[in-house]
Amino acid sequence: PMLTRALAVGILSVVASAQVRPPAIPLAVANPFLSVWSRSDRLTDSWPTHWSGTTMGICGMVMVDGKPYRWCGVSPSNVPAAEQISVKVEALSTTYAFRAGGVDLEVSFVTPALPSNPEYASWAGTVIYYGVNNADANGHVVTFYVDFSRSEEHTSELQSHSDLVCRLL
Repeated sequence: PMLTRALAVGILSVVASAQVRPPAIPLAVANPFLSVWSRSDRLTDSWPTHWSGTTMGICGMVMVDGKPYRWCGVSPSNVPAAEQISVKVEALSTTYAFRAGGVDLEVSFVTPALPSNPEYASWAGTVIYYGVNNADANGHVVTFYVDFSRSEEHTSELQSHSDLVCRLL
């Protein structure tokens, strides 16, 4: 019995410390109608999708010192992807960490469904928080851009008009 308990505790410790990657990562999940997920290991490897599989054209970019980087979505394809450092999934939020152009970028998708606040709990929405930290000793100018579209037509339009998208930053 003592050896069995020690073995069980040892196995549980190994399981608890292992990285668990869900089959899809929640981005904006409030109800069946607002349910957007990333099915890729990196947020820039594919478009996010609705739970039904429909493409949700979310294009997220950050401009660091005049140079654009993608943090979400596959286009514009001529804009390099920010390096994804990590992703953390919690009950009401998903937080991605990226590095690009000498800055560390954090993007959090938060569903404010807190039982202590009935007004927020009934709200069908998601909030995106951005954070930036200097990763080197230089000063930087940082601008964010995000575009939401449920249309696959719009996502291909982004690829053919990437210069326009970058100028909007």
